[in-house]
Amino acid sequence: MKKILSFVAAALVAFSFTACNGNDSASKDFKITISDVTATTAVVKIEPADTTATYLATYLPAEIAAPLSEDSLKIVLKASLDYAIAMYKARGSNVTYADFLEQGVQEGEISDLSPKTEYLFVAVKMDAQAVFSGNVAKKAFTTPDIVVTKTVELGVLDYLAIKDYRDVDGSFMIYGGKEGQSEVGLNIFSEGFAGHWTEEDLDLEYSYVWTPEAGQYGLSVVKAELTGVEDLQAQTATIGGWVVASDQVKYTFSINDFSTVINEEGADEVSAPKKAAKKEAKKAPACKFVKMPVINK
Repeated sequence: MKKILSFVAAALVAFSFTACNGNDSASKDFKITISDVTATTAVVKIEPADTTATYLATYLPAEIAAPLSEDSLKIVLKASLDYAIAMYKARGSNVTYADFLEQGVQEGEISDLSPKTEYLFVAVKMDAQAVFSGNVAKKAFTTPDIVVTKTVELGVLDYLAIKDYRDVDGSFMIYGGKEGQSEVGLNIFSEGFAGHWTEEDLDLEYSYVWTPEAGQYGLSVVKAELTGVEDLQAQTATIGGWVVASDQVKYTFSINDFSTVINEEGADEVSAPKKAAKKEAKKAPACKFVKMPVINK
């Protein structure tokens, strides 16, 4: 099941929360079934009454979506699509509303969910001009907490590269690893390299742990406690701490004394590892079950 890059908007959008619809709503237009829910994934099946109509199918944290009235939720969905399209265009991809739409019966797994979190999966008919019709169907589900099964010490990782996205979305990617043994990629929303960060400060879709057993792109990061210390005079920094990955393992590590000097192309003089292509490859969406940008109330 194809999946779009998730963005976190910096804009603050104000809405009037009236005529709340709750966390579930029946709709004659869609039947939504949620199954096989884990701490980070769920399987969703959408059965539209009209299999010829296009529609938007997405999921949002319930704390954002549940208080919204029908009209306000549609405003949020449209504003989120506009923001995502603008971000894609800033990265050189020509994206339209049609790229986000589904048609017919769809079933697949959504991933990169946060543990112990209530979500709303919603579906609503929408055309290629972002005009809605009918009511929004909503289905609530809650992920359980993740259980850590063991701790693995990766030790001091060699600094590999930085990719600078701070002018695009306020984040940077840093990579560290040991050749053929392990690799960690962290997509941190921060203007600098010093600070204390948790999973709330990471783009979890592009933060990962790789080991030879983990597959091409590695394991998604679910939880994190990280500290960055920067030496302004030497223009170096160290980032270390731990992450819990989707395999329920806590990995501890540090990336020491990396250069904080980024060149104009958005990467330092060290070539980024092959997994840097994961973030770059997702500039253009081929969207199924879109994870909407989060625009705070």
